[in-house]
Amino acid sequence: MWKKILAAVLGILVGYWLIDDFDPDLLKGKRVVITGASAGIGEQMAYHYAKMGANVIVTARREQKLQ
Repeated sequence: MWKKILAAVLGILVGYWLIDDFDPDLLKGKRVVITGASAGIGEQMAYHYAKMGANVIVTARREQKLQ
């Protein structure tokens, strides 16, 4: 039981460390493919990556929702 708790805590700490070191300038001019970009998380990710300067390619099941 304690091994699972320790693994979870370590996973959370590593996650925070990785997120903290993120540099948005790394995305400038890069191509990013977002699937499911017509709504929800995919849509918001597409907006955020575009704001960071990435060339965003979006896909979805229904083309009408992308426009």
